[in-house]
Amino acid sequence: DLVYAAYLLGKTKECTGEYYLGSGSPRPLCDYLLEVGKIMGKPDKIKLGVRADDGLKYEESWYSTEKLTSQTGFEVRVGFEEGLNRTIEWRNKECR
Repeated sequence: DLVYAAYLLGKTKECTGEYYLGSGSPRPLCDYLLEVGKIMGKPDKIKLGVRADDGLKYEESWYSTEKLTSQTGFEVRVGFEEGLNRTIEWRNKECR
């Protein structure tokens, strides 16, 4: 999706500024970390809450893909879980 978005941005003349690339449905980072642990078969390795909260507050609007979508027609092609599984498969092939 990153390469696809960069391609669309490169061929669209009206694109300027900053763009957020994501699913358009943001979730807390802890959700992604727990998913990684589950997919890797090592959920016990994900240690949430060990460090103190950094106090930063994020706004969901910061993660909007509306500008990218409206200016380029970008649509998510690969979801988080599928992308992670593809990365694991690729890495396993490379490490053999």
